[in-house]
Parts: sequence; C-alpha cells; structure tokens
Amino acid sequence: MSEQDPKQSPGANAASLNDAGRAPSEAASARTAEFLERGAEMAKAVAELGAHNMEAFVASAKVAGRAAESLTREVTEYQRKNFEDAFAMARSFAEVRSPADLLRVQSQFAKAAFENAMAFSNNVRGTLTRIAGEAAGPAKPSPSAGS
Repeated sequence: MSEQDPKQSPGANAASLNDAGRAPSEAASARTAEFLERGAEMAKAVAELGAHNMEAFVASAKVAGRAAESLTREVTEYQRKNFEDAFAMARSFAEVRSPADLLRVQSQFAKAAFENAMAFSNNVRGTLTRIAGEAAGPAKPSPSAGS
C-alpha cells in the first residue's frame, strides 16, 4: 500500500485517480464509437444489396413474363401450322390413285413435319437462350457490393 502524503487532501487523490482512469475510458469510448460507425456502414451496405436484389428479382420476373408470352405465341403458331399441314395432307390423300402415290405423299409429309419440328426446336432453344441472358442481366452485382 502506498502511503498518503499528509499534506495532500483526499480530494486531490480522487482527482488524480479520476485523471488516471479517464484515458482508458476515453479510448474505450472511441473504439466503441468506431465499432458502431462500422456497424452502421455495414448495415447500410446490406440494405443497399437487399434493395438491388429485389430490383433484380422484379426485373427478371418481368423478363420471364414477356418470355412466357413470346413462347406461347410461338407454340400457338407452330400448332396452327401443323394443323394446316395435316389438313393439306389429308386432302392430298383423297387425290391418291395408287399405293405408290400414297407412300410418296406420306413420305413428303413426314419429311416436312420432321424439318418443321427441328426448326421449331432450334427457334425455341434460341428464344430460351436469349431469355436466360435477359433474365440474368439484372442479377449482376451492384457497384456498392464490391466495396
């Protein structure tokens, strides 16, 4: 234990202790304030990222809606054309006079139907590839996400 100088008053000792304890307390307060500031910055960044993700989701959903409409039109047009082709084939069967003619007409129809199916398949694949690119476009990282 340290001896007190009888000439010093007890209040002076308390002031001296108060000064000695103030420096660590101020340092802790400064670190706490810095921590809170960084936390606020991180919360703001997370909120911005969330907003960007929601905007990207909405934009992608709009693209998907337009894509569904586009694909529906393409499928409807393909089905209409197939119906017309089948009807034309049935009419041509009525004009057939021999089994050889029947095989020729049926073979031509099968070949045309296969070519149409392949063209439609390629068209749909191209449409889906384009749509996937458009739908993924809004999901790119926001500029503030990298910081």
